[in-house]
Amino acid sequence: MTAASARCAVLACREAGVVLGIGHELRFDPAMRRLKALVSAGDLGTIMHAEAAFSHNKLAGLPGDGWRTSKTMSPGAGMTGMGIHLTDLMIWLFGPVETVQAQVRDRTLGWPTGDMVVAQLGFAAGNTAHFQAILNTPHYMRFAVFGADGWAEARYSSHPDTPGGQIEWSLCRKGGAPEREVLDWSDAVVSNLTAFAQAVTGRHDYPWSDAELIGNIAVYEAIVQSSDSGETVRLG
Repeated sequence: MTAASARCAVLACREAGVVLGIGHELRFDPAMRRLKALVSAGDLGTIMHAEAAFSHNKLAGLPGDGWRTSKTMSPGAGMTGMGIHLTDLMIWLFGPVETVQAQVRDRTLGWPTGDMVVAQLGFAAGNTAHFQAILNTPHYMRFAVFGADGWAEARYSSHPDTPGGQIEWSLCRKGGAPEREVLDWSDAVVSNLTAFAQAVTGRHDYPWSDAELIGNIAVYEAIVQSSDSGETVRLG
């Protein structure tokens, strides 16, 4: 729940010589892998901004006294269920976050934690990003990156854990028209578990650095702090 506790978890695993896995399967999603390749190769030019949304109403029927609805156990509305996956992707794509501005609201559910969160991030690399996570709206999932030489966007027809969904992939290069393609669903959850198993057996490194594991929780903690205080939170 805090950067300090994340550091303790990472350190404990390193000292014990075991692999620390994390349930952020979207790094294994086919559209996100394409996006990572584009950003890493510089194909989009200087990255300017990113936009993301991960919202649904799958949890809207939960009782109001569970851990997911608690401001103590799950502050930041949809952060623990949805937003935390988006910030992991952004750190993977763009590197460390420097500034956080966030707002949490309760519009419909009456939960202590709220039912929506919106955040604006500033990165050490110079680009910005914003995202939303809403706990009471029909499924909507989108991730877009804008660079000086092009933009790319992925729109998801279903939740990542739902077989059979499709991804609308769009890429627009400087001076050209948008190119569009439909990507089939793949089981990113199993891909993550496979990567973890390969790391445990020493065949491959697990694709998260300690800085990323800790940094994502630091961003989460900053989002909660910013939404409570109404102030910009600076990391690092």
